[in-house]
Amino acid sequence: MTKISVKDTTQSSIHKNTSEISTPFRLSEARTVNVIAGGKKESDIQLLDDLLEVLSERGFHVRIMCDYPPCREIKSHDAMSIAFFSRRDFSIFGSPKSPILKEFIDTASDIFIDITSSNSKMVRKVCGRMKYHLSIGVNPANGVKYDFVYTIPEGSDTRLSFEKMIDYLSLINS
Repeated sequence: MTKISVKDTTQSSIHKNTSEISTPFRLSEARTVNVIAGGKKESDIQLLDDLLEVLSERGFHVRIMCDYPPCREIKSHDAMSIAFFSRRDFSIFGSPKSPILKEFIDTASDIFIDITSSNSKMVRKVCGRMKYHLSIGVNPANGVKYDFVYTIPEGSDTRLSFEKMIDYLSLINS
């Protein structure tokens, strides 16, 4: 059984993890998705690949930031860009110093999805600085607050779960 929790968001705007409100967000108008992925297990790579397949089928422009090299093995999808980050991309004080990482964080998206499976400080720092209309935490491990939390049980069909997640969000947001 898939677990879902939703934060009450009747109105939202592109924000940086704040409650600033301007115009209502409509999922049907969403076109861009920023995804942060992390984890070293084969299932983490499969999770990312399934998510990308579902998002590309639905016509989203996807940007991905990964904190692990194994995701270089993911299948190629249209309308996506991918970059990687490590501890070297952060200053001693935790600020992003890599131009690629800064650009990823500073580029607002309609939807931000976190599918990391680790509780790394780097991932929390990136998630905490993202700009988006709607944030989704899939199996969140990092303690960041999201508008929508989606838990996929171990061993279930992740591709089908992501399709259901988008359908749930569409129903909730209509």
